[in-house]
Amino acid sequence: MEKIVLLIFVTVCMCIVPSETVKLGLLVTTDNAVSFSNPGLVISGAMTLAVDDVNRNPTLLPNTTLEFVWNNTEGYEDGSIRALTEQWRDGVVAFFGPGETCTTEARIAASWNVPMISYMCSEYPVSDKSQYPTFARTLPPDTQVSNSILALLENFGWNNVTLVVSETVYIVLGKYFEALEFVHFMYEMDLLSGGEYMVITVELDQEYNRDYPQSLMQGPFEADLREGIIEAFRSVLVLVPSPPSNPDYALFEREVDQKSKEPPFNFSSKLTRRIPRTAAYLYDSVMIYAHALHRTIQKGGSTTDGQAIIKNAISRQYQSVLGNLMYVDHNGDAEINITVLAVKQYTDPVTMEHTYGLLPVAIFREEDGRPVFQVTAADGIDWVGGNPPLVEPPCGFRGQRCVSPPDFAAEISSGVIGGVCLILFIIGLIVYRNYKYESELARMLWKIDYKDIVRRGMRSRMNNSSRCLNVSQLTMNSDTAQVFAHVGYYKGATVAIKWVHKNHVDLTRSVRKELKLMKDLRHDNIATFIGACVDSPNICIITEYCTKGSLTDILENTDVKLDTMFTASIVTDILK
Repeated sequence: MEKIVLLIFVTVCMCIVPSETVKLGLLVTTDNAVSFSNPGLVISGAMTLAVDDVNRNPTLLPNTTLEFVWNNTEGYEDGSIRALTEQWRDGVVAFFGPGETCTTEARIAASWNVPMISYMCSEYPVSDKSQYPTFARTLPPDTQVSNSILALLENFGWNNVTLVVSETVYIVLGKYFEALEFVHFMYEMDLLSGGEYMVITVELDQEYNRDYPQSLMQGPFEADLREGIIEAFRSVLVLVPSPPSNPDYALFEREVDQKSKEPPFNFSSKLTRRIPRTAAYLYDSVMIYAHALHRTIQKGGSTTDGQAIIKNAISRQYQSVLGNLMYVDHNGDAEINITVLAVKQYTDPVTMEHTYGLLPVAIFREEDGRPVFQVTAADGIDWVGGNPPLVEPPCGFRGQRCVSPPDFAAEISSGVIGGVCLILFIIGLIVYRNYKYESELARMLWKIDYKDIVRRGMRSRMNNSSRCLNVSQLTMNSDTAQVFAHVGYYKGATVAIKWVHKNHVDLTRSVRKELKLMKDLRHDNIATFIGACVDSPNICIITEYCTKGSLTDILENTDVKLDTMFTASIVTDILK
């Protein structure tokens, strides 16, 4: 009986515990004053669905009931701040959103100590927890994909990276189409046919449609694929947020669409609407908040302590409605799950024909706190060249690594040929000079036909030792006697004729060489040897005629008196 009373008492106590109502605020764009993007028309139902799921869960916030209000931010900062302020005055204790902008709004929320979890904003400054301590987000910022890119490059040994970027508004709004044009241009330049190049693109904003894998290879105004675009995309790896793995995700999309048509939104549409993954981020943001608030209350915290709630939300894993196990890092940023797409053959479910499209081939698994590339396709990636491209051609992009060693064959050959020619030239020159010399010896150019000499009766007195005659074979009467040379004309010039009293002259080689040497000798102080007659009986020596006699004749002439200065002058001339 006592146990029954105690059980009734505990039940009564639990029933009378007051239930607290927590008001949430949804900041969403449904009437964009800046562009045509109105995501709130298709994703707002996720807010209703998440709040209902939390309120129906008896183990999550058992004594707390969630409700929400929503406001249109009009797609720009002023409208977002106005909606934020209106909700705060209305008693909202947690904000979900905004979408397009969040830096200023997150700073305001921090000053109010109100938690703000964005499902769409990717601005970088809000990751600074010293300035934005009450902010978190379920949309992974673009910076999160960098680790996956590095893991991909590391896996294939691509450690040389060149970034092709642009900061223009056109690129920001249309980077998916710019990547498409970039790949198509490379294909037209015939850079992708050999498998030497690989293009890596990151598409975080463009939704990947598993039902139409060719969507990322097709422009917005193209009814069909361009010619050659499939072949071009064989050299492309596309990194996209991982598609939903939750088998009930299609049901989730239908429920979101239905909730958007119901109060408090009433966004009806006769068109079939595709629910973007932003709806999943909105749903996840409410679930993250609910679990963080639950932990805060369990620790004795307040539902209005924004910093405490965010501290219980960050550095934790959560199960996303997408089906993936996600993680919110210490900066309040949800880490991204990336899937790698590549061209593969598949069967079109509508036409049942074999065609090509971008299909998942790899993912990134967590290992020691960092992503690691892992191929998931059974047959791997269809590389154009059969293997992943090299980080750099074997010879380098400019051939600088395959510079052939200097080839001096031509220089050596030229040198050898030149040397041989020089040696042959020298040998030829020597042979020619010898030939010419021997020819001159044989021709005996000094030989004079006696018939060519015209004699006359004039005589000249000369000493038998006269140097002017340069001959030792002259006939002498005595050592000091004066002699007279015969004079004649040879080729118009006066010459001295000295007879050689011999019956025969033996013209040996040495004699001919001596006579040639005498013929070639030229000096101002020596009487020139003109030639010789060697035919018997007219054997004589023909020399230049000295009209004043020789030096010996002057010195030995008793009639001539020479002073000292004149004699010294003559000696000086001789030495010259």
